[in-house]
Amino acid sequence: MAAKIKRGDRVMLEIRSSEVFEGDVEYFSEKSVELYNIFCQATNTEYEGSMVFYRNEVVAISRISESTESDNSLPEKGGFPEELKKIKMHPDEFARLKQMTFDFVFVDTFGPRFKDAVEVLSNRESVAVVGLGSTFTRGKQLSLLMMADFKQVFIFDMFCLVDLKELKEILQSSFICKVVHDGSALFDCLYHKYKVEMKNVFDTQVVDSMESEQEEKKIVKRNLSECLSHHFNFPPSLLSAAMDDMPDKNWLERPIIKSNKIKAAQLITYLLSLRDHLVLKIHQKYTDRIHTEYTKYKHISDHELMMMRNMSLHSSKS
Repeated sequence: MAAKIKRGDRVMLEIRSSEVFEGDVEYFSEKSVELYNIFCQATNTEYEGSMVFYRNEVVAISRISESTESDNSLPEKGGFPEELKKIKMHPDEFARLKQMTFDFVFVDTFGPRFKDAVEVLSNRESVAVVGLGSTFTRGKQLSLLMMADFKQVFIFDMFCLVDLKELKEILQSSFICKVVHDGSALFDCLYHKYKVEMKNVFDTQVVDSMESEQEEKKIVKRNLSECLSHHFNFPPSLLSAAMDDMPDKNWLERPIIKSNKIKAAQLITYLLSLRDHLVLKIHQKYTDRIHTEYTKYKHISDHELMMMRNMSLHSSKS
């Protein structure tokens, strides 16, 4: 049964053209939903007034945050193609990451901006890494190399920079974790073209595939957009335009238009959050076991405790 929508809920709505809009719910029925305070993800555009989206054009709706008012319930109507899912990320964090995709730093010279980027990235425990261009043909150079921490996306124009200079120290560092998604082709390109061996790598696709094999009893290889949908309930089209353009030859053209820079930033912004989510899933298995092991000491008697320790002592001697 679909979750009940309330007036004032902040939702993300995906339409058939693959455009994704955010907005606050003003009205909802089996035929349409009306939003205000609207934001278009692809263009970073805010719209005044309200917009009505009809049932036949809506692919999916996800709730970002719920209204704080208790008397705003709207009649519960069916008719939309998918249940109203809750995005599994704090609304403030989701908004912050979304803004990161538009606040990128573009670096195309070995000047102060490059040095500042190296200083920031060199002092992080983890950085996300994504490459674009040349479809990672061995021996051909990258068009763009993106690196990001939790606050800033840096886009390095490799056609202008040519070599990696101090960036290779970050990529080769055993102390800085490099977070990638399906990064084998990037590793191959860096190693054979730039003579850089990327070390201490966390591949979110590999880990997600391992988890799916254990939980679903089958190996699933999800792309980044599919992973974000699976783990955070993001609309599938949130990154679809960027994902579709990953192998595109447009990355080889100069100058790079702003909309393509935004697409590039979208491909790296959410990687560290995805890594942290997967790490928590892995650790949860062990923390649950430890919790079970320790909780029993709250209930066992002194006699039972003595028996347990004697058994452990005899076992260690044997």
